[in-house]
Amino acid sequence: MNENYEKKLYGLNDIFNSKEKYTISFQQNGYIWDYEELITLLEEVKNISKSDKEYCLGTLFVVKNNDGYEVIEGHQRFINIYILLNCLGINTNSILKFTYCEKSNYTLNNIKSIISSMELNDDTDENILSTIKIFNQEIVKKDFNKEEFKKKLEKTVVCLVLVSA
Repeated sequence: MNENYEKKLYGLNDIFNSKEKYTISFQQNGYIWDYEELITLLEEVKNISKSDKEYCLGTLFVVKNNDGYEVIEGHQRFINIYILLNCLGINTNSILKFTYCEKSNYTLNNIKSIISSMELNDDTDENILSTIKIFNQEIVKKDFNKEEFKKKLEKTVVCLVLVSA
């Protein structure tokens, strides 16, 4: 059987601090996750066992392009991980780009200042801002141990599947 893909596990730091760009094309659904899905993502990380050496937080299917990669599956979770890392104050590079939504691009490219101001303007993507608000509300709760959560995130990996065109 001829396999037309290559897969590799990457730590979050390796992906979100890389120089590669991840383009989300108009063929993908627009960005939107509801409250329950966001809480499920947080709970998934919280429930990582101390005995786990690594934990796969998701799979990202990509095709190589001139600027880096085009995301063909997994972009919703990928975007949420990016937003979460920024809400936690974890340094990331601006690696995500939509080919069809300038408001999403503006919001993701300016995420650090948007997190600190939480102001909506005409250029801000309301769905991404809503996600930021939900994550920020959860992070400040008394039962949320931010440092322990960050340590668990250090164990997480993303499976990047490079699909041949």
